Amino acid sequence: MTGIYIGVREVFLIFGTSLLAADKRKMNADKQELINDLTEGVLGAVFEVSNTLGCGFLEKIYEKAMIQELLLRGVRVASQ
Repeated sequence: MTGIYIGVREVFLIFGTSLLAADKRKMNADKQELINDLTEGVLGAVFEVSNTLGCGFLEKIYEKAMIQELLLRGVRVASQ
């Protein structure tokens, strides 16, 4: 009769690896959620500024409006 022996160390490594992989997936999901939230905020600001100001202004006006809108949405911003 043949069998396979799995010791405590091997079990730990198997489960330890899968736990680490699960932790990484959770961390990646958290990062992706932050990226999605930031993207939603920035795009929302772009549409708000565009709909409010319309067209025909100099770029500097849109830049200032974007900075103000992003700050109102809690996004840290630095001007060019």
